[in-house]
Amino acid sequence: MKTKLFLIATILLLLHSLQIKAQQWEYVNTLQSDGLLKKVCTQGLDTVYIVGLNGLIAKSTDRALTWSKQYFPTKVLLNNIIFINHNIGFAVGANGTILRTIDAGVNWTQQTSGTTDYLKAIAATGFNNIWAVGISTILRSTDGGQTWNKEKLLSDTIQLNDVDFYSDYGFIVGNYNTILKTVNKGDTWVLQTGLKSPSPFAGFQSLCMTDHNVFMINSMDIDTIYKSTDYVHWEKKSPSNVLHDMTDIYFKNDTIGYISTYFIYTSGSSQGKTFNYKTIDGGNNWTLTSTLEDGHSNGNFVFVNDTLGYFISGKKLYRTPYTGKFNLLGGLSERKSTTQLKFNQTGNNLIVTSNNELLKAFEILTPAGVIKYYSTVNSTVLRIDVSSLPKGIYLLSSTFNDKSKEIVKWIKQ
Repeated sequence: MKTKLFLIATILLLLHSLQIKAQQWEYVNTLQSDGLLKKVCTQGLDTVYIVGLNGLIAKSTDRALTWSKQYFPTKVLLNNIIFINHNIGFAVGANGTILRTIDAGVNWTQQTSGTTDYLKAIAATGFNNIWAVGISTILRSTDGGQTWNKEKLLSDTIQLNDVDFYSDYGFIVGNYNTILKTVNKGDTWVLQTGLKSPSPFAGFQSLCMTDHNVFMINSMDIDTIYKSTDYVHWEKKSPSNVLHDMTDIYFKNDTIGYISTYFIYTSGSSQGKTFNYKTIDGGNNWTLTSTLEDGHSNGNFVFVNDTLGYFISGKKLYRTPYTGKFNLLGGLSERKSTTQLKFNQTGNNLIVTSNNELLKAFEILTPAGVIKYYSTVNSTVLRIDVSSLPKGIYLLSSTFNDKSKEIVKWIKQ
């Protein structure tokens, strides 16, 4: 009996050790940036984008093994980047800069934003509903980012730090306890006044929405996370083992999430450490997963699926360890197919099926990017009446539950 108990205990310790090891972040030295990295985003399983100082836009199509880098001619600081589908993406930054690509990041063109204000974040629910926020500024585009209108939602000059959407719901957060909420994709916004942090100057720094929850962190409350399960009431969580300034919060789903914290350990210096934590119970308890030397107060996460994720801190990029093998052609061997989507046309009915992940949003576009159909979804099967569409070539763009995206060609018969 004792031998059996000892064996069980040994196995449990081994599994715990493997779990801790799997949570570590490995430094990716292939990017070799000479400037501050500000935001990382992914498109599908293999493609990664990063923006940063001096107009940096970096792209990898092999999970950070190799990179192509370009610097936008204005050399402006770029703070955020998103992609709506495989080809169309946006980057925002200082001086009211909004950049747009329609060829998967090969070329970027500057859009007329109508402002010179500092832009910090961008989010979208589709081609016809894109939002950018920053200092004293909220911008919206309803035509695929070609034109932008300034929305007057606040009477005061306030720094807005983040924006996020899930289906029809959306939030904008910023300094001075600012929380704006919409239930109709931004057609109307309401200023939430029920949540007050200890300092009137506090700023809600980072925001993340999942299927049923909203999470955000406050830059003045060192160890405080705010969570809402109904988009109205907020629960304050203060994990006792998280002791430093939080810089980013990211949840893959309702239960699994990550936070990054930063600590300056030399007085009067910018030298510091970054501490990353993980939760598996919706933010109730957090476990330290890594301590990164030469950390930075700027850090953020993104995950492609349950195992593959990226994290940037200052000039460095980290990735969850890759367990496969790199081939000699600059790509990843043993790579699984990224195709999740199947479709079948029967008469004027198009039936779209996802292999495993739930579909969250679906669009039909022309090859030029004109939207012909858009719908939010919460299923693995979608049936669409396409009788109004002329015969020809279209693009089917899908957003999945794990926040990955896929675009495939469809020929209407």
